[in-house]
Amino acid sequence: MKTLSFGQKRDLLFALEKVVKEAGEEILTQRGTEVFDTADYKGHESSNIDIFARERVQAALDRHLPQLEGIVRFELRPFRKILIEAEKHQRFVLIIDEIEGTTNTKRCLAAALEYRPTGLVSLALSTSESLKHLVLGTVYTFDQGEVFSALCVVDDNFLAFCNSQVIQPSSVVSTRGDSRKRILVIGYSNSHRLKKGGVEQALYDKKLKVYDGCRASGMDIINLLRNATDAYVDLRHYWSTKDGHGQEKEAMLQVYDIAGVIPIAEACGMKVTDAKGKSWREYNLEDTIPLVIARPDIHQLILDTIKPFVEEWEETKA
Repeated sequence: MKTLSFGQKRDLLFALEKVVKEAGEEILTQRGTEVFDTADYKGHESSNIDIFARERVQAALDRHLPQLEGIVRFELRPFRKILIEAEKHQRFVLIIDEIEGTTNTKRCLAAALEYRPTGLVSLALSTSESLKHLVLGTVYTFDQGEVFSALCVVDDNFLAFCNSQVIQPSSVVSTRGDSRKRILVIGYSNSHRLKKGGVEQALYDKKLKVYDGCRASGMDIINLLRNATDAYVDLRHYWSTKDGHGQEKEAMLQVYDIAGVIPIAEACGMKVTDAKGKSWREYNLEDTIPLVIARPDIHQLILDTIKPFVEEWEETKA
């Protein structure tokens, strides 16, 4: 497999930034649209707004990267594989979440609310179906109309941008304006509320303030970079519940939910691992991921605090 040059990666980043921005702005034009659900997949609901968003992302890809060949992964569809000759072409995987924060977005648009939705369009590019080969990630935030992105410069090191301006990690990693550490503990299921509550109590006992997420994991992580919170903890991976057909009953954190934003967080100086401290790069596109993203000064404290829970749930799962 050929290695992409910095210039090739930069050109791909510029093109994909245009894709998420154009698709995001078109999605926002749907304010006041009648919204109805169309499907349920792995605990995620899909609606006519998702279908519209998927079409707009595909159209933007066709405009800005008509020559791109590879594997396209939308949120609620299986991989669409295009066979290409590896010795002649670079092989790409596009990981797309056309609306990350679907419920927030469709309810806001359907009600024609004056404020903008809490959600984003997310797109990541890898040269394989593993996150270890992730090249770049970019998102468009509905609430502020910002484009965040990150580019793999060399080895596993990423450079982050906001609206094409470089983000200096030193401007992000330290809490500003408040010394209290605020931790988001994610988990929306009533059936697993006690498990989530146990984690919250343990973190609270370590003098950490605990809050719920906004029901859009990508936005929760962006808000961490915006200094609204100090850590994101998502352990739903261990709470998996399947129906009689082997499908998830509730929404797990899928890799496609956060593939676009993980490299941005790491490039901004955040510590990004799974719940056992292992690299996020060890996960593949079909995986759920137990994710911990935190400012470096509290990351290990969080891992140590959740360790007994993780060990218990792993043993139960086995």
